[in-house]
Amino acid sequence: LYSARHKRRLTTLPKEKWDYFIYMGKLAAGGWALHYFPFFIAGRVTYLHHYFPALYFSFIMTAFIFEHAKIYLGERFAVLWHGLVALYAVIITASFFLFSPLTYGFDSPSAEMAYLGWLQNWDIAWQR
Repeated sequence: LYSARHKRRLTTLPKEKWDYFIYMGKLAAGGWALHYFPFFIAGRVTYLHHYFPALYFSFIMTAFIFEHAKIYLGERFAVLWHGLVALYAVIITASFFLFSPLTYGFDSPSAEMAYLGWLQNWDIAWQR
């Protein structure tokens, strides 16, 4: 959609900023894909440390998207941009505290952690 808008010249981005947008998008998305997909298709157990390189590229992509949104929205929507960043930070913090027992271990019975199994195909070590 964004590319179609640019081809029809419905965007206000100068050519240099558009080229930077495409370059960073390819770098971050390509790096993420190269590090994530091998473990996605692997037929073996994958642990948290397998996903760390893909996570770094995800951080780069997130920072780039926020930077691009700030530039694109301009000063008129600065309050909206700050609100979106604050909302994103709250969601990330809440999900960390929600799923931290699975990462760092928990000392309660595993049946009490059943609420964390949002999807049926999540193979978390408890009996249903």
